[in-house]
Amino acid sequence: INQTMSLKNKTIDKNMKSDRLLLDVNFNLITEKMKQLITYLNLNYNQKITIPFLSKKFNSNRTKLLKEFQQATNLSIYQYLIHIRMIAAITLLKNTTIPISEIIQKTGFVDSSNFNRMFKKYAKLSPSGYRNLFKVPNYILNNKK
Repeated sequence: INQTMSLKNKTIDKNMKSDRLLLDVNFNLITEKMKQLITYLNLNYNQKITIPFLSKKFNSNRTKLLKEFQQATNLSIYQYLIHIRMIAAITLLKNTTIPISEIIQKTGFVDSSNFNRMFKKYAKLSPSGYRNLFKVPNYILNNKK
């Protein structure tokens, strides 16, 4: 793990809320338990994750876990999880042709309406609208011969 874990993606799109995409966690200033929790979230964001599950997994009561995480990251666990799920979704939309319904599943969202609402909040566009920004027109593909 790097001393500072950065989830920076400044080139995503001018429509993105950049303040929500810049997330620096200084690993020198947080406990080992928070390092492990952040690592766990980064590796398992595509799974169903609940606070009771995390409390049990990290042997901590709910209130203490939530407070420590907030102090370490300036975000709630829920906000952090949504953030990393959005970054994953944005990457998949921009760089693959995977159907949006599959991206929803791969990024840990439960249903399309929740995903669409959260995506629009972050990107100011629908997922398909965002993907279309990066689609290469057929006439360009056909003229590459």
